[in-house]
Amino acid sequence: MVSTHGFALVVVGWLVMLGPQGGAAMPPLVRQNDQTQKNYVTSFFRAASLNDVATMEKIWSAHPEVLQATGPMMRTALHFAALSNASQSTIWLLDHQVDLDVRERYGVTALMYAAQVSSLSVMAILLDRGADIDAKNHNHWRPLHYAARYDHVLALQLLIQRGANPALINRTEKVTALGLAQRFQKQNAVAYLEQVMSTASRS
Repeated sequence: MVSTHGFALVVVGWLVMLGPQGGAAMPPLVRQNDQTQKNYVTSFFRAASLNDVATMEKIWSAHPEVLQATGPMMRTALHFAALSNASQSTIWLLDHQVDLDVRERYGVTALMYAAQVSSLSVMAILLDRGADIDAKNHNHWRPLHYAARYDHVLALQLLIQRGANPALINRTEKVTALGLAQRFQKQNAVAYLEQVMSTASRS
């Protein structure tokens, strides 16, 4: 089955995804010696990506520690839900007290992943619950940078409306979200962010 965004390809026991800035196919979700644990963690992550809350509930009831499980790059179920715009999974996870701003190996939060693929429903849920809108990864990319890099104007609009700071720069390219959109020739994002910056300069 393929997720609604086409970014997650789910095969029995596998979840293949693009990385935070593109990236290659991912290996099996969990590498552990205990096959039983590997199976239920993999199943939980797959259910999270597919909005299958019933399966998540069933696995969690038997293995409550699954909420803290991580896969490749230290991604959690919340990261996978964000990448798939799985809003019901996201609500379930947050209701079960998972860390709202949990970071994977490179400091990427669920909100950043959601911005990368324009998972608008998940973005709204995360922001409503208090996610850090200007959180930065290890290279100081913010959610705005991810949305700009991939030309997601609706995601940019949501972030700006919720108070994201468009003047923040990243560390790798040393540019704002607008500068990043210009560098990668993302014209829709450029047009919108130029308007945002122009309005800000006049106020």
